[in-house]
Amino acid sequence: MRISKLAENDITKIESPKPTTFLTSNADGHVRIIHISYISWDNCIVADINLVTNDILICSDNDKKTIVSSFTGHNCQIAGYRELEPIGCNWEIIGHCENIIKSSLNQAKDEKNYYLLYNLLLHIQSIRYKYVYFKAYEISDAQLIVKKIDQLYLTYFTDIAIKLRQRCYCGITNNLDRRMEEHREKDFAIYQDKVYAIVCMNSTIAAEAERLLSTNYVTCKKAILQDSDANDASSAGNGADEDTCIVYLLMPISFQPPQESCLSHFK
Repeated sequence: MRISKLAENDITKIESPKPTTFLTSNADGHVRIIHISYISWDNCIVADINLVTNDILICSDNDKKTIVSSFTGHNCQIAGYRELEPIGCNWEIIGHCENIIKSSLNQAKDEKNYYLLYNLLLHIQSIRYKYVYFKAYEISDAQLIVKKIDQLYLTYFTDIAIKLRQRCYCGITNNLDRRMEEHREKDFAIYQDKVYAIVCMNSTIAAEAERLLSTNYVTCKKAILQDSDANDASSAGNGADEDTCIVYLLMPISFQPPQESCLSHFK
């Protein structure tokens, strides 16, 4: 039984399972992609891709739960498969899977299938970025989420942000891969593709944390687009879904100070 009071240091990095894992079958070489959502079974995806025929089989909800449960219960391994680490020639295999999904997206005949394929594509592409997840499943005090975000800011962004928290952006989501793609397409580029995400106990805690964070961080896209330090606290937590449990921190490149130490990262 825990005796000491929970603190921000009890919010720990998620090492396993990884959000997205690639496995190749020892029998016929097809690739199984397992995306594990840290907040919902509904957001998990399991897909088998035949690299010869270019066919994609997205597993049903029942099969998905069985596969994911077995996968996580056996130390993130599946008998008859070996993991494809995204290094070396494995990048070519993963890239082949990505191209197959892109082609299938163009041929999708219904909205549900398109949505599944699109999210699967984003989960594959996310391995190129630096997303770090932390778990706060037992934390019921939103202030502790805020303190952890402050800790992450001080560790990873304080120098490039010239000690101004309002040069960083915080938000909430139920799908980090999709939300970051939306930011890139509609809002801003992300500094070094670094995103730090905390998976909260529930959406109420996440929304409250975002409201508290809006005091010192930007949580309103309008403020970023105007390159203003002004922030609208009332914008925090609006439109959140019931499973919106992820609070995230990033640095928009549009806020990057024009210093050589920062620009050198892009050379």
